[in-house]
Amino acid sequence: MPFSEEEFARYEIKSGDILLNEGQSLKLVGRCSMYRGEYPGRCAIQNALVRFRAGAGSDPSFFEQLFRWCQGSGVFARIATKTTSIAHLGVNRFADLKVLCPPLPEQRKIAAILSSVDEVIEKTEAVIEHLQVVKMAMMQELLTRGLPGRHTRYKQTEIGEIPAEWEVLRLDETFDILDKHRKPLNKAERSKMQGVIPYYGANGVVDHVDKWLFDQPLVLMAEDGGYFDEYESRHIAYLVDGKSWVNNHAHVLSAKPGFCREWLYYVLVHRDVRPYINSGTRTKLNQADMRRIPMPVPSFDEQEAIATGLATIDSRLAAEVMVVDALGRSKAALVSVLLTGEVRVSQREAAT
Repeated sequence: MPFSEEEFARYEIKSGDILLNEGQSLKLVGRCSMYRGEYPGRCAIQNALVRFRAGAGSDPSFFEQLFRWCQGSGVFARIATKTTSIAHLGVNRFADLKVLCPPLPEQRKIAAILSSVDEVIEKTEAVIEHLQVVKMAMMQELLTRGLPGRHTRYKQTEIGEIPAEWEVLRLDETFDILDKHRKPLNKAERSKMQGVIPYYGANGVVDHVDKWLFDQPLVLMAEDGGYFDEYESRHIAYLVDGKSWVNNHAHVLSAKPGFCREWLYYVLVHRDVRPYINSGTRTKLNQADMRRIPMPVPSFDEQEAIATGLATIDSRLAAEVMVVDALGRSKAALVSVLLTGEVRVSQREAAT
């Protein structure tokens, strides 16, 4: 049923309105963004959103930044009505919420400062997204077709078409499996041995301890609790160098002589291993099933060359991620002083 004009006016949104998520998990309740007139024609909101419209003397961009800070710092979570599974943040919950509101010129200057950081973060995130697309395309080509111009003949195998010169071996023919040396530690045990040695689980570093089980180049692959259903966008394997402690949620793999560890890692990191997983209450890649995963194997020099090319783009990705992390920390520091009034923008600066 279409809205009447009166009903539509009640829910209509205009450029500059701040839309806030009313019902969500406790961690995410209150997420918001400002509508900037992205869509042509008239638009309205659904019941799950709360609409805020800045009045005279208020800059909507400032309040967008303020509301984001309230959400990220847990202010909204504290004032929300909570149930066992969801938190609600209706308009009535804002009645007793007190916020600092500087003069309009200062609001605008603060919003401009914080928005400029947001813009750089968004551009860097776009670079990361592009590099990830490029990396996946490179992996698809290089891990199945080999180096450009090197191969003219291809053959069909159980893992698809690969260069005729390549072999297909079982995983346990390319790796030594060191699972018997791993040892889980509970949180209480780890608290008594805090240090700088990374303690690994299925999906990376869980903690840091003062002792180690391994001191060699390894590939860790999730056994249970891994991102097996999200393998295209998330890692199911990790490179590890130096001292480490590994619990029983990750398989511990050491490349056999004659195999390039990095090549084997790239073959596995975004591999769909679901056909080898035993489904239960928690998806698990048993060692016996992991051993039989087929691995494409080119000559050692081609393994190294392909791995080096992929590692180069990985290094670029890591550098861009570090930039985003640093910008995020910088913005958090700015927000904590600008939106709390700890640091004021001078009247001269606000007027420019």
